[in-house]
Amino acid sequence: MVIIIALLIAFLLFSLTLGICFPMQIYDGTDNTSISIVEQGVSLEVAAYHHIVEGLQNEKNGVIEVHLDEYDVNEMLYAISRDMDLGAVKLRSMYIESSDSGYMLFVPIRLFGIDSVISGGLKLYDSDGIIHIEIENVRLGRLKTDSGILSLLNIKERITESLSKYYISSYFDGETLKAEISREDLGRLISKLNEDSDNRGLIDALYGVLMLDTDAVSIDINSPIDCKITVDLSVFSGVRDDQFQSVNSFSSELLNEGIIDADKVGLIAEYYINGYERLADDEKQTVTELLLDRMGEDNLKNYAGAVSREKVSLTDILLDQLKINPDSLAPGFKISDKNINAMLTSTPFIATVWQYSSYRTNECAYIMLQSVYCHIGEDRVDLYIDLNINGYLLTVSANFICEASRSIAISGRLDNLALGGHRMSEKNTKSLFGFLCSIMQQEWIYTNEETMSLTLDFTNAFNDNGLLSAILGASKNTVTVCKKNLITDGGYINIIFSLF
Repeated sequence: MVIIIALLIAFLLFSLTLGICFPMQIYDGTDNTSISIVEQGVSLEVAAYHHIVEGLQNEKNGVIEVHLDEYDVNEMLYAISRDMDLGAVKLRSMYIESSDSGYMLFVPIRLFGIDSVISGGLKLYDSDGIIHIEIENVRLGRLKTDSGILSLLNIKERITESLSKYYISSYFDGETLKAEISREDLGRLISKLNEDSDNRGLIDALYGVLMLDTDAVSIDINSPIDCKITVDLSVFSGVRDDQFQSVNSFSSELLNEGIIDADKVGLIAEYYINGYERLADDEKQTVTELLLDRMGEDNLKNYAGAVSREKVSLTDILLDQLKINPDSLAPGFKISDKNINAMLTSTPFIATVWQYSSYRTNECAYIMLQSVYCHIGEDRVDLYIDLNINGYLLTVSANFICEASRSIAISGRLDNLALGGHRMSEKNTKSLFGFLCSIMQQEWIYTNEETMSLTLDFTNAFNDNGLLSAILGASKNTVTVCKKNLITDGGYINIIFSLF
């Protein structure tokens, strides 16, 4: 009996000691998160947009530099912490403090109703373009993590799961608390910010290409925190083209005057570049609500945009050939690259624009698919896509090898894809061509991602026009495209057919 009582007393004393000591061991009310960061409470997307705009606005000779200091990093960490779900552990914040001796990571939390801080030494360095992150000597309040408390609460697993929203878990090791972030990872993180965009394919492809090119991108990290990402667009033989810079000042003025919020700059840029009529009905309504008082109804609705367009159809082109030369039916028709380029200017994907704004300065920057044009060579079609990156023009070239066809359509397989003469790797080729496939699905021009091919289909131009259908009549099945010199070096596609 005495032994039992003694054991009970010992258990009670142990429980009392644990109940008092454990909270004392883990309690830490420290939270040095910047007050301005908490008050602003911006999302990771908004914080990143500021740096994208800042880098693009400060571009010189094609070189873009993005600088991140301790405040910038902590702003992003705080945004990430607000999205993390650690179950019973409630995150209050997350921030870094730096000194000449290194970095410390602090994660203020609330555990069982007790304020505490997960802290640890942080190693942050770059090597061959790879950012290395290592967290060591982790503590929960005064307790070392080898006490098992973090494992008991599944904190490491929950951190890994929460970071998956930003693709971070794919290269974050929850057991060793180490990560290696490559250029490709940075590209994926940035493109993740555009996942809600209807036209995010270009952004994905562009950032992926830039981040993977070792000649164009460099990453430097210094202590105290000064992370610099440099992108040298001049590697891709770009040139200045500032003709659309006014779209930035237009959106910035509206932001400064409080007429629009940051989430409307993309729509305003679309209106400014492409005009009122090219907007969807719901977009027209929104633009009208925002700009009616400023512009007036007539000016608002009659605005045609900064990009001039002329609607051109192949049927009209062929009819013009018949009017000019009635005997042109003898050899057939010639469709020049000039004809095709005129048709391309009226396609919906021309002048697709993305615009970002900085929440700190209200400055804006844009990326635009400015133009698409082609050149017809011998047995080949060369396609060119001009990308305007806030006034710096880069050209994507896609070369297709074509074969003879017995239909009124020609197809070519992709032979080479390059950005400014810089031939793309197989991975980047698939990424960029995937973007082309997402936009080039028109009636007469379309691409196939699986076969990596381009098709120019002129069938509807013949079938849909009464005059041409009557001329071809019963001989329609014998219409062929010339087996030899299908595409000549004179810049023409020859359509040769027989009426007999």
